[in-house]
Amino acid sequence: MTTLQKKLNNKELMSYFGYGLGQCFSFGLVGSFILYFYTDILGISPIAASTIFLVARVWDAVNDPLIAGY
Repeated sequence: MTTLQKKLNNKELMSYFGYGLGQCFSFGLVGSFILYFYTDILGISPIAASTIFLVARVWDAVNDPLIAGY
């Protein structure tokens, strides 16, 4: 196949773009709600809530590639 044949058409490109946009929007919305819940409903400090998010992201960054390798 030539490079020209491997190129995405506009419909496919916009489909991938829409999926990525929706995924980032929904992740941001849920993350904002969880942060609000932790700080205003549970009453923990913003630093503790941020630490929870940081630990979860570090755990995902280390654990996901290890699990995907098996």
